[in-house]
Amino acid sequence: GIAYNYEGPEVLERQVFRISTMMTSPPWLAVILVPLLAFLSLLVYTKVREHQRADPDRLRSQKAFVRFKQRVGAMGGKGALESDACAALLDAVRTYLADKLRHETRALTFTDIEKELKDQRIDAAVLERLKGLLAACELGSYSGMGLHRPFEDLVKEALDVIRSFDRATR
Repeated sequence: GIAYNYEGPEVLERQVFRISTMMTSPPWLAVILVPLLAFLSLLVYTKVREHQRADPDRLRSQKAFVRFKQRVGAMGGKGALESDACAALLDAVRTYLADKLRHETRALTFTDIEKELKDQRIDAAVLERLKGLLAACELGSYSGMGLHRPFEDLVKEALDVIRSFDRATR
């Protein structure tokens, strides 16, 4: 080109452009790999978000036990004869079941969900314990006559039953 016109052919060098030389040069590697890695990370992020948004109730179902423990832990100071304490425990159990089974309503009874639980092949002993827990909570909150045992024992049983149920539904 221009250098040939002024200096002569000895100034011109033959430069070979090969992919092997490009791959050994850090700036060229950065130019090629940074956009590729950015694209791949964005693709993975969007696929994960798509998967999460495809089933929004899945996260609600997975976090049901944690929320149940928080609600039961918050009611620890209530008295044994208070029907409000039994009603709060009953509401916590119903909310847990609604979240875990992906139901919209929290006004669940055992007969509402019994067939669904049997279809999921939940152990009969766990189902009987859950039925007994719901019956005890309903007795304490609706009858107004109090419980046949201390409220703290009912809370411990509720945690134990729900923990067993949570393990059975995984």
